[in-house]
This record gives sequence, structure tokens and C-alpha cells, in this order.
Amino acid sequence: MGVVSAVLVWAGVAVAAGTALRLLLVRDTMTRLHYIAPGTALAAPLVITGLALATWSSWHDVVKLAA
Repeated sequence: MGVVSAVLVWAGVAVAAGTALRLLLVRDTMTRLHYIAPGTALAAPLVITGLALATWSSWHDVVKLAA
């Protein structure tokens, strides 16, 4: 389970980093809103799921992450 957790967390970090790099290239506000969507819709759930599956997490850690 530790490998799955690490893969999910790093996948989320990669999506967030890619989104941040794309934001640096765009100046238009409305285009920025469209470019940030993968960060909120994909990166955050990947990181939260990966951290929830970590071997050190307990149920109340998962609740805190989700909230």
C-alpha cells in the first residue's frame, strides 16, 4: 500500500507543478481560470487519496485531510 500511496501523491504533485508552470505563461485572467482547473479537480484529490492510503494515517487524519 505504501507504493500506491507514493505514486498517488507524486502524481498529484506533478499535476500541481504542471498547472503552476502553465499559469506562468498566461496573462489573461479567464484563461488562467481554465488552466487552474486540473490543479483543483485532479491534483488535490490525488494527493488527499495518496495521503489517506499512507500506512501512518488513521481515520481522523483522513477526515482532517478531506475537510
